[in-house]
Amino acid sequence: MVTFVVNKPKTKGKSSQAMLHVFPNPADEYVVIAYKLDKEGELSIVSQDGRIVHTQIIKPGQNQVIVRVNYLTSGIYVARMVEG
Repeated sequence: MVTFVVNKPKTKGKSSQAMLHVFPNPADEYVVIAYKLDKEGELSIVSQDGRIVHTQIIKPGQNQVIVRVNYLTSGIYVARMVEG
């Protein structure tokens, strides 16, 4: 079982209306990561030991991505998004 901790999107400069939600949490096969961004951003999934196990560029026109997590070992992971 994979459990996620969410780091809200960070921006450079002004504050943002960005948001980030991960579900289902915990997950076995996949997670849906729903977000709202004003600019292009980068999504990373980080293991407890600090390894980046998934990364992808996300576009502001989209509102969610599906990420397979069935290859990850059981544990706690951080979903991190950086905007801009």
